[in-house]
Amino acid sequence: PMRNCLLLGSCAVSFCLGSIISLGLFPAWQQRNCWRPASQAYLPHVELQQPLQPGPQSVKKQPRSSGDPLWSRVRIFCWVVTSPENHASKAYHVKSTWLSRCNGYTFMSTVSDPSLPSVALDVPEGRANLWKKTTAALSYLQRSGLLAKYDFFLKADDDTYVVIDNLRSLLADADPDEPLYSGRRFRPFVRQGYMSGGAGYVLSRAAVRKFVDLGLPSRDSACSGQFISEDVNLGSCMNMLGVRVLNSLDSLGRERFHPFQPEQHLPPGGIPPGNWLRRYNYYPLREGPECCSDTSISFHYVTPRQMYVLDFLIYSLKRPSREPHCSNRNSSMAPNSTHSTADRSDETVKLRWH
Repeated sequence: PMRNCLLLGSCAVSFCLGSIISLGLFPAWQQRNCWRPASQAYLPHVELQQPLQPGPQSVKKQPRSSGDPLWSRVRIFCWVVTSPENHASKAYHVKSTWLSRCNGYTFMSTVSDPSLPSVALDVPEGRANLWKKTTAALSYLQRSGLLAKYDFFLKADDDTYVVIDNLRSLLADADPDEPLYSGRRFRPFVRQGYMSGGAGYVLSRAAVRKFVDLGLPSRDSACSGQFISEDVNLGSCMNMLGVRVLNSLDSLGRERFHPFQPEQHLPPGGIPPGNWLRRYNYYPLREGPECCSDTSISFHYVTPRQMYVLDFLIYSLKRPSREPHCSNRNSSMAPNSTHSTADRSDETVKLRWH
């Protein structure tokens, strides 16, 4: 009997010590292994209720009042293709500049990174696997329920700069429940053309749904990834599925999506005579200032430094406009008067910053 009592006592002590040790070590294990209860599961995308003021992530971003009346009517979810080695060197700077003007966003990668955040797609990395990454990304958009929350879905690279306000204007009269597809239109390989991947392309939610539900399960070669380039493969499948191309040219026939940097498109002769863009562009290529719409949407091959420069020039730089105050103007002054503005003491010049 005494031996049984000692045995039971030692078991009780061992149980108590084990409970204390496990309770003490469990929080450390939980933190080290990034364990989270199901109720606190990591959400690998951001859904904004109002636009944020872009800026460095080290600074707490404050909500800004959107001057864009289309913010809540044209809901755009942006997904940016990146890779683990580019999270800090490129993706961070995309997030710090234009990305927060989307209604929601995420980065499509192969490693989860809560600081961006990014989706860990189960595909190999590398240019040869971009088509697999695109199909996995579009499947994620539907699987995660985002098609019910957003109207249009923009794909961009981590070296693409996008003016989201201009994209909303382009899509203002488009029906998100009609299968639509828009971007920089290229000519070869696909009958209706296809959209440049680097310049970014946008799909309506109906187009995403049609691709995932009908395109991916299809045995049609048009959706099988038969081409080397991801953007050609998507265009081939969109063409087969009957997804309509939404013209992205402005009213003067100028391009809005650009596959190169601004300094390559804008100067006359910036695109060399033998450059592939001259053969691929769906419409006759324009050079100089006529190359680019004043409501341009995107530029590609933009460095992180250029991201901040473009963001400042587009959204922060102000210039004064001088407007004569007509009520104080001397009506007797002839239009061809030689008096300088400084001599016109009866004329008030009003400066307005815009």
